Amino acid sequence: MLAITGVTPFADVELPPVLFVWGPSRVVPVRLTSFSVTRGGLRPNPESIQAKVQLGMRVLSYADLKQDSIGHGVYLASQIQKEVLARLNMVGNVENLLKMLPI
Repeated sequence: MLAITGVTPFADVELPPVLFVWGPSRVVPVRLTSFSVTRGGLRPNPESIQAKVQLGMRVLSYADLKQDSIGHGVYLASQIQKEVLARLNMVGNVENLLKMLPI
């Protein structure tokens, strides 16, 4: 009946998260904010042989994600990894500092 009036109800569907993978140890959940494709290198027929894709993204945090979602777990794992790497970097810097001291 709603379709006749031009109104269509949508159910709240939880979509899987978009994960941006920078490398094997850098994965973060993101929300796409923009997307564009520019065609280039056209042949005489309308086929493209090159394309440039631009993506705009916003990294999602734990506050943006449900606690039991995959994205939430991925975000927490990336935060833990950043903290571990920062501490390892501090240890390396302290070791180098101690080597420089005249003790």
